[in-house]
Amino acid sequence: MRGSTSSSGFGSTSWDRAVRREIDDYLQYLKEEKNASPHTVSNYRRDLEQFLSHQGDGDPREVKPLDIRAFLVSLSERECSKSTVSRKLSALRSLFRYLLRQKRVDLNPAAVVPLPKREQRLPRFLTEREAGDLMEKPFSHPLEGETPKGTFIRLRNGTLLELLYSTGVRLAEIVGLNIGDLSVQQRLLRVRGKGRKERVVPFGRPAAEKLRGYMKARGALFPDKEALFLNPQGGRLSGRQVERMLKRGVAEANLDSETVPHSLRHSFATHLLSRGADLRAIQELLGHSSLNTTQRYTHLNLNRLLEEYRRFDPRKG
Repeated sequence: MRGSTSSSGFGSTSWDRAVRREIDDYLQYLKEEKNASPHTVSNYRRDLEQFLSHQGDGDPREVKPLDIRAFLVSLSERECSKSTVSRKLSALRSLFRYLLRQKRVDLNPAAVVPLPKREQRLPRFLTEREAGDLMEKPFSHPLEGETPKGTFIRLRNGTLLELLYSTGVRLAEIVGLNIGDLSVQQRLLRVRGKGRKERVVPFGRPAAEKLRGYMKARGALFPDKEALFLNPQGGRLSGRQVERMLKRGVAEANLDSETVPHSLRHSFATHLLSRGADLRAIQELLGHSSLNTTQRYTHLNLNRLLEEYRRFDPRKG
């Protein structure tokens, strides 16, 4: 199909111009009509441009399922994970669905290409003791000669850790919080999740206490800002900045360096379940649209139970 031309649709235009324009239109549609997050849009752009690069010049009407299979095989040969390959195929399916609705192509060649079976990976999570160490050890004590801005940053970091663990919110959700989404008195957060769906999540007294300290320091420096969590310049804190902060906190608490913000979400759900919380309540708190997504934590707990049994079974000989 490379180098081919057509008298319809895109005509003889190349992937490098016409398709890039179509991709831009499609991503704008995702953002405006489907309320896709910036993270999703960025990933899809990267995935589609990777396919564009793999194809070279050609007419999208002539893309065949075999072309898409060849692209996926090339990804597997480069040892991409099954979840990454699945996401890239999903991006292509979604793009061609859009082009089909716009009558720019006659069929969706990605629709008949099967998704690879996803790896059953259990998420990394902290023990309750490790989570307690992460909440208490880093960012807890003033540094010698600490400035008001230094105090603001330290209190912000401690508050972020506490909220990530005690609410189970996603990274994008916590950096998207505004002042109006918070009620310290009622100990509630209004969160906008995937697809801009709103939910209300509670938090405990430790988080409320840290929030009061942080809000006081924040108000002294940035009284008129809308975003709840700010960087030292007064702008909204980014997800990347939270990841770097957590990395420092994990090092101070002497925890596994693989711990990431999502680990705190997994830890929150796992600890609730191990203490007897109802699975549907956990689903609501996490903002999962499907109970199947939440049910993986039951498998996680079962695996841990089996590990402990095998370690301490008095009859194992």
